[in-house]
Amino acid sequence: MPQEVFQVANNAVVWFLCFIVVAVALIQSLLYIRLSLKAADAIGFERRNVYKGLWTGAVSSVGPSFAVFLVMVGLISAVGAPIAWLRCSIIGSAPIEMTGAMLGAQAYGVELNSAQYDLNALAASWWTMSVNGIGWLIVAAVLTPHLEKVRAKFGGGDARWLVLIAVAATTGCYGYLSADTIGKALRNYRKALAAGGSGMVPLQPMIATIAAGVAMAVLIRASKKRPKLREYNLGLAMLAGMIVAAFF
Repeated sequence: MPQEVFQVANNAVVWFLCFIVVAVALIQSLLYIRLSLKAADAIGFERRNVYKGLWTGAVSSVGPSFAVFLVMVGLISAVGAPIAWLRCSIIGSAPIEMTGAMLGAQAYGVELNSAQYDLNALAASWWTMSVNGIGWLIVAAVLTPHLEKVRAKFGGGDARWLVLIAVAATTGCYGYLSADTIGKALRNYRKALAAGGSGMVPLQPMIATIAAGVAMAVLIRASKKRPKLREYNLGLAMLAGMIVAAFF
């Protein structure tokens, strides 16, 4: 990133404006927690179970946060620390934000982090990243009030079917993402071989996915004897996947 662009991207004014948005997201999180505590009291749900759920969620977020942080380092060097902090705080997907930054730069006619990446390209990247998140916000605002009705209709009022539907949807979602990751890794590996290259680097995503899956299976079995370990399963599995992939 040219020095002129770097100074603007990390300007104190940009930091302040980004802080306002991140503060709003933090306040929203605190309001949700307060609302959950009120709802728990209204239905007679014990506070200790609520706190246990909050703790489990906080611990489970450590693993995904590691993955976001690793990509965010590259995002910081591309579009500046304040915007990277802002976008990952309200969206939480560093790869999506990196893609938005790249598409914005390419739409302007330059490559991200190139010598031609000027202030106009930076503005194009920022706008693309911001517009890219609007669709998610609109869908959440419009459809969220109706999702519970749809879920209840699919389950026919049977709580067991609702659980099965939720599990099947989650399994299908992560299964699709994992299959897509492995498929891309294999295609990149074949391209590298066709180009006369060698090595396991193109297979890193596939190796990380498989290693994390094996680690999760081991951790699930271990957590049957040590239930407290269950809270850390996701974070430990993701960390195991990253460590194993690093060797390749």
